[in-house]
Amino acid sequence: MPRRCGVGDDDDGEEEEEEVVVVEEEDKDKKHIAGSLPCHPFSQVMTSTDMLSDELLLRQDPWSSTYRAVLGCEEKLRPVCVQVLRADGVPGDSKAEVEDLIENLAEEAEKMAGLSHPNIAQVVGYAKDEDARMGCLIIDWPCGRGLLEEVLRSDKESESFTWRLRVREAAGLVGALSYLHGEGAGGSLHGDVGSRSVLVGISFHCRLMDCGLFRLKRGGRASACLEERSGRGVSLHASYGSRA
Repeated sequence: MPRRCGVGDDDDGEEEEEEVVVVEEEDKDKKHIAGSLPCHPFSQVMTSTDMLSDELLLRQDPWSSTYRAVLGCEEKLRPVCVQVLRADGVPGDSKAEVEDLIENLAEEAEKMAGLSHPNIAQVVGYAKDEDARMGCLIIDWPCGRGLLEEVLRSDKESESFTWRLRVREAAGLVGALSYLHGEGAGGSLHGDVGSRSVLVGISFHCRLMDCGLFRLKRGGRASACLEERSGRGVSLHASYGSRA
C-alpha cells in the first residue's frame, strides 16, 4: 500500500528555506524533453492508489479525484499525486471537455509537462484506460504535507508555516501565475486558484496544480466571469484555509 512520507516535528524556518532552494535548483535542471513523457500501465497506477482508496484521497472535484501514491519498484520509489479524470457525473458542457481531454491525453499531458516553473506542480507521466474512459495525470510530489487547505487548518502545521515562509511562497505562486499568463506558457489561464489547488511540500514549498485544465473548469464552479475570477489570489492566512 502506498505510504505517506513522515513530517518532522522539529522543523524551523532556516532549515526549511535551505531545502526549498535545493528543490528549486533541481527543478531548473529537470527540463522536460518533448515526446519523453512516460505512459504508465493503467493497472499499475490503480494499484499505486490502492484501487482509488478513500484513505489516500487528497481532493475530489466534479471532473477528477486526486490521490497520494507511490510509483516504482522497491529500489526506486517515487512519491506522486495521481489525478484521475473521468467524465461520468460531470455536469454541463464540461463532460464533453473531459472526454476530449482523455481522448487526447498523451498530447495534453505533454503540454502540461512542458510547463517549467518551480511553483507549478510538474506532470511526469500519464495513464489511460480506453474501456473505462478514464485517464490519469501523474504529478511529481516529493514527500508532501498535503494541500494548502489542510496545512492552514492544522494548528500544528499552521504554526510551523511562519509568515516569513508564507510571504515567500505567496510570491512564488504569483510568479507561477505570471509565467502561465506569459508567452512562455502560451498565455494560459488557471481559472480557479485557491488553497485546494496548491500542494505543499515537506519544507512548505508550494506548487500550483491544475495548470492546463482551465477548459474543464469553465463549465463547472469556475464558470463565473473571468474578469472577476482571474485576479483572485491564494490566501495564506489560516482563517481563509477553506477558501477555494
